[in-house]
Amino acid sequence: MVTRNEYVSRSAAARALATAVADSIRGCEAGEQRARIVLCGGSSPIEMFGFLADQAVPWDQVTVMPSDERWVAPDHPDSNERVLRETLLQGPATSAQVWGLYRAQATPGQAVAEINHDLASVQTPFEHVVLGMGSDGHTASIFPHAANIEELLASCERVVVPELPTDETPRISLSVPCLVYSRAISILFFGDDKRAVFDRAAAGAPPTSLPIASILNHAPVPVNVYWAP
Repeated sequence: MVTRNEYVSRSAAARALATAVADSIRGCEAGEQRARIVLCGGSSPIEMFGFLADQAVPWDQVTVMPSDERWVAPDHPDSNERVLRETLLQGPATSAQVWGLYRAQATPGQAVAEINHDLASVQTPFEHVVLGMGSDGHTASIFPHAANIEELLASCERVVVPELPTDETPRISLSVPCLVYSRAISILFFGDDKRAVFDRAAAGAPPTSLPIASILNHAPVPVNVYWAP
């Protein structure tokens, strides 16, 4: 099931989503030591990260994980982990922990077994997964133009590596089963063009052409969409 939340401004959508994520953190089930949230990369969520950082939650009990990562060091300008540290881990949120996907290996393929092993120790389900969506329908780093798109969608591993053209930065991504194993799932995107793409996915477009459809098809909980023009 998809619940659509539409706002007059992107700031309003970002603020509402930040409140929802904070509520998920506060609602972490009794007896669990940490609240675990997954956050997408890109430019769309950056304002939301700022609003979330100001929320009064027990940040010292929160673990934040990027949904995917470019294969660059955590201090690289293109690193999703760097963006999380610089935009979310500020003020009250400084005490949160970031669980990064990057490892000091030459390629993500060389590190995928290690990361899958490490992720086995991360308690799930997640409290909240926030995803974005590209104009091509990709989410996380599950791209329709990946040569192994069918394998990516079918994988039961925790992380997957898309086979991308050689002129693109290598990436690693949480898999669909990993992303949807959450108590709450939200998708944030803006603009009429992306809304049209999402509408096609929600209407039954094949996940191989619009990978966001794989999240809608497999999510065990309602998917909340946050959209603004």
